[in-house]
Amino acid sequence: MILYFIKVALLMTVLLIIYKVFLSKINTFKFNRFYLLLSLMLSLVAPLIVLPDFFPQFQNVSHQFERILEFDEKESLPNMTEKASDPSNTVLPVESDLNFIEKSESKNPLPFKKSTLIFVLYLTGITFFTFVFITKILGFSKLIRSYQQENQGNFKFVLLDEDTLPFIFLNYFFINKEIYQNNQLEKEILEHELTHIRQKHSLDILFVEILKIFLWFNPVVWFYKNVIQLNHEYLADQAVNEAFESRTDYQLLLISKITQKSESFALSSSVNYSITKKRLQMMAEKTHNSKSILLKGYAIACSFLALAAFSSSVQGFQVNPIATFSQSIEKYEEVISNALEKDDRYSLVLKNLDIVSLRDTYNSLSEEDKEKVSEFPFLEESTFPKLKELQENSDKIKVTFKFSKPPAKKTIREDVWENWKKGSDIKIEIDDELVEVSLEDYSKEDFALYQVVENKLNSNQDVAYILKFTTHDYYETKHIKVKKALQHIIAEYQNNDQLDVMYFMKDLNRKKNTGENLQEIILDGILTHEQKVYKEGPHYHKGVFIPASLTRNGEWKSINIFRD
Repeated sequence: MILYFIKVALLMTVLLIIYKVFLSKINTFKFNRFYLLLSLMLSLVAPLIVLPDFFPQFQNVSHQFERILEFDEKESLPNMTEKASDPSNTVLPVESDLNFIEKSESKNPLPFKKSTLIFVLYLTGITFFTFVFITKILGFSKLIRSYQQENQGNFKFVLLDEDTLPFIFLNYFFINKEIYQNNQLEKEILEHELTHIRQKHSLDILFVEILKIFLWFNPVVWFYKNVIQLNHEYLADQAVNEAFESRTDYQLLLISKITQKSESFALSSSVNYSITKKRLQMMAEKTHNSKSILLKGYAIACSFLALAAFSSSVQGFQVNPIATFSQSIEKYEEVISNALEKDDRYSLVLKNLDIVSLRDTYNSLSEEDKEKVSEFPFLEESTFPKLKELQENSDKIKVTFKFSKPPAKKTIREDVWENWKKGSDIKIEIDDELVEVSLEDYSKEDFALYQVVENKLNSNQDVAYILKFTTHDYYETKHIKVKKALQHIIAEYQNNDQLDVMYFMKDLNRKKNTGENLQEIILDGILTHEQKVYKEGPHYHKGVFIPASLTRNGEWKSINIFRD
């Protein structure tokens, strides 16, 4: 059962990633709704399906997933049944043995306790989230019973005393009583909310809420709810723009609603800044039919592969779990992270690094994945012995690997921000893309970095400057979640000498084909530093070469640590 829930969670995650990559940025909203709901349903069913014999490769992949993820209590217990069935294994115990067995059985019922604890925790979660769900339903029921209703045929207005934005649940339209009686509800907002009712969006949310009761421990279900609700807003916006001609007026109307008070109901749609910004951006999206067909095709193909990979395997397929277990990129980065200094997360001390675990993890990665991990180019077979020798001499030589640091986040001054908002001779670039937006739609806290660039190359004289902004999410993607690049290798010796190998200049050797191992020579140079007498520069080396410096007695000089 545990294996089933793990496979469901992983499959949901994979299908959601496919949606984010191929479908979330195009305006195929009806297809997207179908895809999201079907993804949840198939994630529950696929792990129970055994593929036919003409899918052998997928059967093998699925079985490997099961062997990697499987939690089998039988393997942790002695197989007493098998031994008892063999007469040769039958031994009559003496009295002392019987006493030992009796005491062991009475004091160690761990398997029962473990499974019981998991089951009790699961039922506790179900009970809690069932209570939460019922509370939400009763909240709507109380509103419906407590306030005046106006029947409009396919739906009913519920007239609230609270000053709140309109919202819907099933076929109930909740609206402020004064706004309704004075006919002050904008026709665009009315059409928007009626679209939610006509397309029965509440049923989607109810389905996800019921899933959350039984999969309360799976955070991916919560992400699905947010994505589905956002797609509902896209669908309603699309209906409004098709019904009315003025898209700009509708966008301005949405912006004006952000600051208005809105009741928070988890089963209804809501208006907030983050969602409104995404809705405005999606309204401007124009997807060509050929592009949408191509992206939908990619999404369907990738989803089919994922469903097949996570299906149940054919019983009896034998595989060596050690041979098939592929260490992940996350494991590699974890080993790197454990060796980073606490006060400087971009400095790695060799003494603290588990080089054997890092090497084994690195060797298990595919060639493609090796290009994605943090740079540590000393794990190859020819170089590793030197690395090991250097680590064994850590009491004499402290070696620190310095990785590139991300740019520091910048805070925009209030007066500068207000001045930018008034500017008419500027272009705006957000996350490396020129956009036609107004800074009025943003706050200065939305951005992690900014840059002001004078527009010298553009012939458009109306634009004097380009404001380049980086959002916090894009900052994480571009600067934090990327692989760490090795910049410097610092070696400190007992005599206070300090070597600085400028590894970031390794590309100087790109066109050289000498057959020399750059990394091995660097490590050898660090190991033999104290036996060397360096010549005065300039330094010229026919083979591979990286600039290095030596700080001795407070004096800095350029040196050549390479073989002459």
